Amino acid sequence: PYWSGLEPWGEVPYPDMAFEMQQQFHGEKQEEDPEKSHLRSLKEFTGYSVTAQGEDIGALHECMVNGRRWVIRYLVVDISKWYELKGRKVLIIPQCITDIDWRQKVVSTSIAAQEVKNCPEYDLESPLERDFELVLHDYYGWPKYWENVNW
Repeated sequence: PYWSGLEPWGEVPYPDMAFEMQQQFHGEKQEEDPEKSHLRSLKEFTGYSVTAQGEDIGALHECMVNGRRWVIRYLVVDISKWYELKGRKVLIIPQCITDIDWRQKVVSTSIAAQEVKNCPEYDLESPLERDFELVLHDYYGWPKYWENVNW
């Protein structure tokens, strides 16, 4: 069902619906050998070093994913190494990633380190609000994904 139809995910508009459709056609999923898969888990990605134009800025804490669309919206980066108080987190859009070195466990970005240092802090305890996203996208000059259906 994935390869047929006009929707982004085949015959269905969202990837979770394709999974449900696959279950109807093929029954329960059989276990696969993880060594044969070329896909990477977001859990593996967590803890990787993050660089800003080559300068180490911190570590990847987690990814914020839109589960309905299967889109990574933000990388949550722990930059507390620059601050006495630990736990300072910032958000970076995945479009800023220039390279991922899986062996060295490093995520390289196109953002300047000083920009990251001064960017608005994200509080993990608070839900992500559109007002914060506006401030964040305006600060970096990023396009606003909610205004562009292709993003």
